[in-house]
Amino acid sequence: PEAPFDAGDFVAPPGVRPRITPQAELYYVASRARDPRVDARTYRLSITGNVAHPRALTLDEIMRRPRVYQTSTLECISNEVGGPLIGNCRWVGTPLAELLRDVGVGANAQRVALYGADGYVDSISLDDALKPTTLLVYGVDDQPLTVPHGYPLRLIVPNIFGMKNVKWLERIEVVNGDFQGFWQQRGWSQSAIVLTTSVVDTRQATRAGDLA
Repeated sequence: PEAPFDAGDFVAPPGVRPRITPQAELYYVASRARDPRVDARTYRLSITGNVAHPRALTLDEIMRRPRVYQTSTLECISNEVGGPLIGNCRWVGTPLAELLRDVGVGANAQRVALYGADGYVDSISLDDALKPTTLLVYGVDDQPLTVPHGYPLRLIVPNIFGMKNVKWLERIEVVNGDFQGFWQQRGWSQSAIVLTTSVVDTRQATRAGDLA
């Protein structure tokens, strides 16, 4: 269901970062020197593996599925306290869970592997994939994703670090057992659950009276 976020309930005072991060200001991290250029006209998202009905969907077919607006935070696992590798965006997409139910996930499935057009691969647990907040995202603030942020389609999984929110998503594979993605093969976290982060923004004093 559409539930547009109304930013009118939060007005940032001078010197304080806004609650909603514009896509142009969202941090950017990639595993390759060059971003892939994906042609939306020929794009297909394939769903394979332990499913009863493998499918390949066009971007138009994905965008015709139930649309969800969701405001959630995305953070890089390497972000330092108070660092810039974090953003709170109003994502536009469709729940991954409903698509997985359509294709019929097998009884022994445990993880969902995610393949990007840049060659990057990672995975999330089936439990996380079936959460209603896990989205196949094609826009931010009613604007299409830009290339650096995963055009034409990416994954958004709230509460999991950005390395598992795969960009330029082109294939989903439902797998039995464990699956070691790009960073897990290098010893990084498999669960990648976001740690509690708190930052206090304060307005810089410009006059002596501001300190009173």
